[in-house]
Amino acid sequence: MTRPTFNLIDEPWIGAVNHEGTLQEYSLSELLIRAHELSGLYDDSPLVVAALLRMILALLHRVHDGPRH
Repeated sequence: MTRPTFNLIDEPWIGAVNHEGTLQEYSLSELLIRAHELSGLYDDSPLVVAALLRMILALLHRVHDGPRH
């Protein structure tokens, strides 16, 4: 019996709006690659958008050794 899997890095699950106003789901890696083409994140819940922004900020801080003091 195999368990279902979902790869948060490669499978689309984050809603974002491009500059033309089209809503589409992106994977985490695609979202970061196409960030310059997007105007914002989208979800029915503003709490989800805030959590996504916080997660992406934490990821970017980790990749770039965090803020300098």
